[in-house]
Amino acid sequence: MNRITKLIALSFMIATTSYAKGKYENSIFSIDSLINESKIANTQPLIMLLPASEGFAPNINIQIQKYPDSLDDYAKLSTSQFKQLKFKIIKNEKINGALIFEYSGTMQGRELHWYSMAYKKGDNVFLITATSTESQWKTQKEKLIGCVKSFKLK
Repeated sequence: MNRITKLIALSFMIATTSYAKGKYENSIFSIDSLINESKIANTQPLIMLLPASEGFAPNINIQIQKYPDSLDDYAKLSTSQFKQLKFKIIKNEKINGALIFEYSGTMQGRELHWYSMAYKKGDNVFLITATSTESQWKTQKEKLIGCVKSFKLK
């Protein structure tokens, strides 16, 4: 197995990972987290990749952003940014305290599709985002959306 294949395989395994007591764990391995509760703002503690096709690896990432304002304000800001980038907003709703966005657009010459959920805790927003090309979205959307929805804030 070459290094790229090993990296993709490891990233794929992380896709089934859960977070508990400063570790990411699944039935295959565990790894300590690089961040702790006192230093979480403005971090990206997890990126998971599916195998690449068309020169792009569908992925999930978790970002923790310092944001003291309300989740409704965050929604307005996000919507404004999507419009500036000329992205098409497919879904924009708030369910059970989570902000859900689905949107698509062109970035770096690629037609991309995103699905994200944002949660507010204290002065931080936890943003979980799935990204794929439009053509990958047709076959990967259930897996990607399921992964985003599996996020649990403790």
